[in-house]
Amino acid sequence: MSCCSLTTARCSRLSRVDAGVIAVAVALNSVLGFVQEYKANQAMDQLRSLVQPTAVVRRDGHDRVVEAAEVVPGDILVLSTGDRIVADARLIEGSACETNEAPLTGESSTVAKQTEKIQAGAMVADRTNMVFAGTAFVAGRGLAVVVATGSQTELGNVARLVSETEERDTPLQSELSRLAKWLSVGVVVLVIVLFFGGLAFGRPPLEMFQTSVALAVAAIPEGLGISVTIVLAIGMQRMVRRNALVRRLVAAETLGSVSVICTDKTGTITEGHMRVDQVVGNREKILEAVVLCNDAIVDDGEVRGTPTERALMEAGLAAGLHPDELEQTQPRIGEIPFDSTRKYMATLHGREGRNLLIVKGAPERVLPMCRDAEARLAEAAVLAASGLRLIAVAHKPVGESVNMEEQLGGLIFVGLVGLRDPLRAEAAAQIRAASQAGVRTVIVTGDHPKTAYAIAKEAGLPLRDHAGVMTGEELDRLDDGGLDRVLTDVHVYARVEPRHKIRVVKAWQRRGDVVAVTGDGVNDAPALKAADIGVALGSGTEVAKQASDMVLLDDNLSSITAAIEQGRVIFDNMRRSVVYLLTSGFTEMVLIAGALLFQLPLPLLPGQILWINLVADSFPNAALALERGEPDIMRIPPRPRGEPVFNRQMAVLLLLIGLVTDLFLFAMYAWQLTIKDVAAAQSFMFASVGVASLAYVFSIRSFRRSLLQINPFSNPWLVAAVALSLGLLVLAVHHPWLSSILHVVPLSLSDWGLLAMIGLIKLGVIETAKRYA
Repeated sequence: MSCCSLTTARCSRLSRVDAGVIAVAVALNSVLGFVQEYKANQAMDQLRSLVQPTAVVRRDGHDRVVEAAEVVPGDILVLSTGDRIVADARLIEGSACETNEAPLTGESSTVAKQTEKIQAGAMVADRTNMVFAGTAFVAGRGLAVVVATGSQTELGNVARLVSETEERDTPLQSELSRLAKWLSVGVVVLVIVLFFGGLAFGRPPLEMFQTSVALAVAAIPEGLGISVTIVLAIGMQRMVRRNALVRRLVAAETLGSVSVICTDKTGTITEGHMRVDQVVGNREKILEAVVLCNDAIVDDGEVRGTPTERALMEAGLAAGLHPDELEQTQPRIGEIPFDSTRKYMATLHGREGRNLLIVKGAPERVLPMCRDAEARLAEAAVLAASGLRLIAVAHKPVGESVNMEEQLGGLIFVGLVGLRDPLRAEAAAQIRAASQAGVRTVIVTGDHPKTAYAIAKEAGLPLRDHAGVMTGEELDRLDDGGLDRVLTDVHVYARVEPRHKIRVVKAWQRRGDVVAVTGDGVNDAPALKAADIGVALGSGTEVAKQASDMVLLDDNLSSITAAIEQGRVIFDNMRRSVVYLLTSGFTEMVLIAGALLFQLPLPLLPGQILWINLVADSFPNAALALERGEPDIMRIPPRPRGEPVFNRQMAVLLLLIGLVTDLFLFAMYAWQLTIKDVAAAQSFMFASVGVASLAYVFSIRSFRRSLLQINPFSNPWLVAAVALSLGLLVLAVHHPWLSSILHVVPLSLSDWGLLAMIGLIKLGVIETAKRYA
């Protein structure tokens, strides 16, 4: 009875230690998670640009500047080049008006605006008589009647979609939740069965209570929560070094299971601004003409103007043609400004003897003014089919005193300029790398189908013809079932709105895919939030960044591939940690259950189990988070959604270890009881479990490769951690103060030699099991 009383007192004291240590672990886990997410949000704060927009409105016949919040329906907006539009408004008067709607629609080209009626029900990108909040007025002057403000605007609709879109749990959250439930239910059932089973065998209730506590402590991996946080935190830091800022801790691992990337086009896989791609004709003459017939301004090397004008001017400057120098000999003496109805611009330049009329604009308007128009139109059609935005250039020598409008005929064709928003340098390589890793890339954009198709082909998407392209209107004609049937055949979605992007994301998720969405515009925000992982560009809009889980600080898409690789490393390291801790716990459970079945004293006390789980195992477990991953990790398919952290291979490993090594350990314990007292036998088992776990940590560095194929010093932190834990284990056994707390006695040199053999046996069993698991 005195022995039971002593044991009960020990249990009481060690239970207090157990509760204190676990409380510290939980608190540390929470603090680490908070610190990482706080640091990510601090970095986001530094990216924000805070502005208070204003607008010029005409009220009672007077123009006045007001804050955007004061604009109401019925106000008349006075719009001029460079204005930020603060409300949705119907254009009622305008000249040469163009807007940049890329943040809202994703279309890279500027949109010419006009005052005529349009077809009812037109898509946002086709409402040419409307200007929209959040976009920019890049050319011309105009008046527009405000029809919607705040949440009623198209931008407000995007905000509503973002707020209504529910965030899904990440695969990691779901799997850890499932593992926790499985462990909790399993532990409760096991403890109840063993407690009442022991009573049925006639064991004393107090002893069975002690046994139940020991089993619960052994079964629950106390270090799992903090190890998950450490793995995620280290993974996040590695991603930051690759310019990928992860804003949510648990989202870091999600990248590893991504199977589909839905990416915007403009500013994501393209550079986001127009450049001259092709010049058909005499390059020098064409570039000289487009520099002269151009309203862009060059100020200290910076070009300001509409995207088209800026691209043409930049091409001229690159060829050594500066507008100031050209106009010294050919000054502009007349002009016909561009407008959305005319679709061309003309300038008249003075020369000695005769003047020169230069016209540039849409081929379908300029070429009919030229000689041999039909042949030129056919040539332009071929180039337009490649996704280029074409500008036709023509000129005509004229007299000194002429009416420019009357001279717009019989022009001499000079050539064609093809512009495009070019593919980012790294985009094709990123898409190819993703494909090799089993990740499919889908382009979802508001841009024109021809433009999107051309970029997709250039980026290397497997498109045979335009059948792989679907527009938003075609998407509207399909129900969810119809979309699901054609989903894998469509590689490009063009002319889509935010609601369409969400449909595409959810369709892939219904198939069981883990979806990443990349984007930079306001129109991308709802899909970024709906995705399993939203990836925004650092140069993108604040709305996109706030809706995302990760921000690419350098806008380099190769960072996505690196982040996917790191996400896979995170999951593998997490799996290593889970297997390591559960295997150790399973060993402890087998020993305790065997002792109960054969009516032997407990081989391990609760305090000893806590020392192994929270001290001896914790350092190697933390070092596993620093593993760099398998060399072929980006040449295997992503793991399926819902695949558990603890899968079939892990279960086979655990059972083989349990059936072979743990039964061997139990036999050793039974033998020790025949030659030693209970305290000495328990001390031997305490050390043997600790040594065995330190030995097999090297083996689980890879679940597919042999230990002999792995450089033992490729993770020096693991070597150091094992050495430290082994030192602490020796200290716990031989230091008087620690040994008294843990109720162990010193071991002999021969005992330690036997323990080394046990460690090698367990290592050999695991290496053999890996070959057949």
